[in-house]
Amino acid sequence: MKKWLLLLVFISIHFVAFSIIQVDLIIMNAKIYTIDSNFSIANVMIVDDGEIKAIGGDTLLQDYFSENTMDIKGQFVYPGFIDAHCHFVGQALDAYKLKLFGVTSFDEVIQKLVDFAKQNNRLWIEGTGWDQNDWPNKQFPNKDTLDALFPDTPIFLLRVDGHAALVNSKALEMATITSQTSIEGGEIELQHGEPTGILIDNAIHLVKEKIPELNRQDAVKFIISAQQKYLEFGLTGVVEPGITSSMLDYMMSVYSKGKLSLQYSFFMNADDKNLQHPVLKKGLKNNAMHMAGYKVYADGALGSRGAFLLQDYSDRDHHHGGLLLSEDSLLHIAKAVANTNLQLSVHAIGDAANQKVLANLFKGFKQR
Repeated sequence: MKKWLLLLVFISIHFVAFSIIQVDLIIMNAKIYTIDSNFSIANVMIVDDGEIKAIGGDTLLQDYFSENTMDIKGQFVYPGFIDAHCHFVGQALDAYKLKLFGVTSFDEVIQKLVDFAKQNNRLWIEGTGWDQNDWPNKQFPNKDTLDALFPDTPIFLLRVDGHAALVNSKALEMATITSQTSIEGGEIELQHGEPTGILIDNAIHLVKEKIPELNRQDAVKFIISAQQKYLEFGLTGVVEPGITSSMLDYMMSVYSKGKLSLQYSFFMNADDKNLQHPVLKKGLKNNAMHMAGYKVYADGALGSRGAFLLQDYSDRDHHHGGLLLSEDSLLHIAKAVANTNLQLSVHAIGDAANQKVLANLFKGFKQR
């Protein structure tokens, strides 16, 4: 009888031991927001092989064991955050540029520019982030001071919204921009018949295309570094509206190296070249990257006075912005995207732009 009891105890011990599952991580004494259908809150999470295996109460501790058990003493655990409108690659590739976010005057811009030039030997000096609405007079600056300080070095300073830029005469010269230059969907601001150095919307690209692109190695390094900062803030996914083919190539490089930890969804800038891209025609979706669709820009932005309005801007007489592409071009792009399994995202800020886009697309597709 004693032998049978010992055998039963032995079997019971082995049964209990083998029923407890060893996992990589246990988080306990937490306040875990599950975001399930009942928005329930749990206090134990079981993680194994990079996946959440179970979420629940203390009873889970009877079924799982880990050498890495974290008692976080009532702290919060949230699902990963997704930024639904984020210029991730654009921001990452700005790493080497002069940052002008939050500057409170044009004098401060100039001082930062001078300091930056002393510390960086560049063929082009690029900056980003200025906003004249944060300055006392709230007026666009001009190139005069830039010309005096940097007569031989091209300067390109992008406004915070990406729809206007300040450049110097050297940059205008390299882009062969004069007072006679015109471009559809863009403006070269003139004063007394000469360019001021302010370029709006499509006019920006005349200079941008002259700036040498980053080499792939640096671009990949900047993207991986930016990704780490996003992850540290709890962002596990981003949606980027409007990237170039170069940006896509950089992201594909990061993915192919196994370095892409963010879930990356994106819209591709819609133009004839990108609409014919062999990868994009089929769409792109893997375990980290997802092409959601194409993006087209109908007008500019309010801060740079490029948004297309029904009435004139209050601080600029006889000006109400305009469309960045013709209505025929918009309809051509919309029909091309409609023949794919992808979405079309339209940037339309002004009330006039919204009316034009909706009326044009409704009319065009109604006639199909």
